[in-house]
Amino acid sequence: MANLIELKKELESYKNTLVISDFDNEVVRLVNVVDEEDDYYWVFDTEKGIIHASCVGGWIALKGVLPDKDYKRLVDFWNSNNLEKAV
Repeated sequence: MANLIELKKELESYKNTLVISDFDNEVVRLVNVVDEEDDYYWVFDTEKGIIHASCVGGWIALKGVLPDKDYKRLVDFWNSNNLEKAV
């Protein structure tokens, strides 16, 4: 298992971008990674609110994987439907 420094480095380029979470296979906004007493957790903004998902799972980046035009369209849709904006 990675340590918090490695996880924060992984997060750095994708913070506040849209990703697919392993937790529920949905498009979510990647917010942070945190150290709680028993595990490290990815923090995701979802349609149901903020959730913490164990770093045992992960996420799939969409920015830089999808064509720029398609990613921008997804971000525009997210931003028109959510208070916290994705980049």
